[in-house]
Amino acid sequence: MSVWYLHHYAGHPKVGMSFRPYYLARGIQDLNEDVVVFAASYHHLKK
Repeated sequence: MSVWYLHHYAGHPKVGMSFRPYYLARGIQDLNEDVVVFAASYHHLKK
């Protein structure tokens, strides 16, 4: 199964922004599922 996660502000610990999508995707990967996280390339609060 492949899981697509759409979150405008998704990020990861090295980049910042919202970490919840990152850790949720890591948890899904631990269940041996494929995960794709879609996020925006622009964050108006970080500019």
